[in-house]
Amino acid sequence: MNVRFFPIVFLVVQTLCSQLETEVFLFDVEMIADSIALSNKTNISNNAGYDNQPSFFDDNTVIFSATRNGQTDIRSYDINSRSRSWKSNTPNASEYSPQRMPNSANISAVKLDFQGHQRLHEYTPENDEQLPILNNDAKIGYYSWYDKNSVATAQLNDGGMDLVIGNFGDGVNLLVRENVGRSILKIPNTDLISFIESHEGKDVVWKFDPGKNQIKVVTQVEGIQDLCWINETMFLATKKNQLLLFNPAENKRWKVIKTFEDKDLQVLSRLAINDSRTKLALVSETSPAAIVDRQLLAFNSTNTELLTKYFAENVWVGTFPNEKIYNGRKRLTKTYQDLFKKFRTNQRNLITRITYGNKVIDLERVIKNKQKTKRVAIYEIENNQIARITYLTDETADDPVAIVQRQLEAYNSRDIDGFSDTYADDVELYNYPNMLNTQGKQALYDSYATFFETTPDLRCEIEQRIVLGNTVIDKESVTINGLRYEAVAIYEVEKGKIAKVTFVNP
Repeated sequence: MNVRFFPIVFLVVQTLCSQLETEVFLFDVEMIADSIALSNKTNISNNAGYDNQPSFFDDNTVIFSATRNGQTDIRSYDINSRSRSWKSNTPNASEYSPQRMPNSANISAVKLDFQGHQRLHEYTPENDEQLPILNNDAKIGYYSWYDKNSVATAQLNDGGMDLVIGNFGDGVNLLVRENVGRSILKIPNTDLISFIESHEGKDVVWKFDPGKNQIKVVTQVEGIQDLCWINETMFLATKKNQLLLFNPAENKRWKVIKTFEDKDLQVLSRLAINDSRTKLALVSETSPAAIVDRQLLAFNSTNTELLTKYFAENVWVGTFPNEKIYNGRKRLTKTYQDLFKKFRTNQRNLITRITYGNKVIDLERVIKNKQKTKRVAIYEIENNQIARITYLTDETADDPVAIVQRQLEAYNSRDIDGFSDTYADDVELYNYPNMLNTQGKQALYDSYATFFETTPDLRCEIEQRIVLGNTVIDKESVTINGLRYEAVAIYEVEKGKIAKVTFVNP
């Protein structure tokens, strides 16, 4: 059987608001020996909200699930014309995991309605007709077409999902395996199905032969949920911000073929490749920096409705380190509405940025009418929304950079006397936002003296720096005993000494 299968996804969704903000990207693919090269990244969804679960309708068309008007519908992207169109519009329901049906121009998708039914349906885009495919009450999580008469489904049970192959011709359902993962695929040029399952405490890729009812191990995986077969032996996988290739001909078998530095491609998941192996669709969660950028654009356009959607319902707003101004999206909305009414011109422009884990630290230029000021905003992102903003205001001091730089040089020289001399007698060291760790110069001296003595290769280099008044924020790369670590430190200088340091955790 030479039938196409696509990676699909399930909706771990109770409401649309609980879905992650994701985008679908398209790349040109070039096969190079036993590897691939990617180029020409394009955001083909370019839509606020949940855009996910891509598959190729044909070599020139990608179909995926996309958010609009409080529901998730089927959308398509024409590669040649670079145009998008909607293929479904189902009030009080949403569609997920769209795929082209074998030997048909129609689309199948998992339909989730407000009654909690989660069933496979057939869609005829021309007349928006929807027909159930499986005549049972099974809740479908993932699926892939095996042939025009059979579909492999991951059906929800009380403790997980079961891989079941249903045959429309004889009505027989074959239970293949219990507690499987979300990636169910037809292996190209074979009659085999692959899936991921936890087995004896390890995640394993299996291949199943329905004709012989045989299951064999392909390879072990770790931290991988989504696969995409290139041919009958090699497949791609995503892990964090990496694209990996499994090739049984290679001794190590797993090879990282791309580590994305792009802020838009830091949390990768679903992927699909077209039949001619010239295009790859790839899904990524929206990065914290991208979310902050979007709210900044909405602020500068004075679009309160769009702006506030980027903030959590109980967002916390305050001043450094932990002084609350207010909390809650309703209060934030009222604050911005009043601000836009009071000042004819409201602009916030990014000067310098540090990104660290789920935190984005921006030095911003703030313009209110003709008044210009600077401030630092520390944004904390949770579940694709801004959950906390901490502001630092400009309180000018005498050259704080010089004293911070001097302590850095003493640190790299492991000069404990010169290092401690840059700190105030009552210096306080905190973990962000305000958990006291060490207090007093003597305590600092004692802890760092031992550290300096036992770490001969100690070195700290500054990757990025933000300066605002008496505050210096450094993103640091630190080498300790041959290992490299990243850190972010906020130094507050008073009367020519470092009075306070706050270490930010990722």
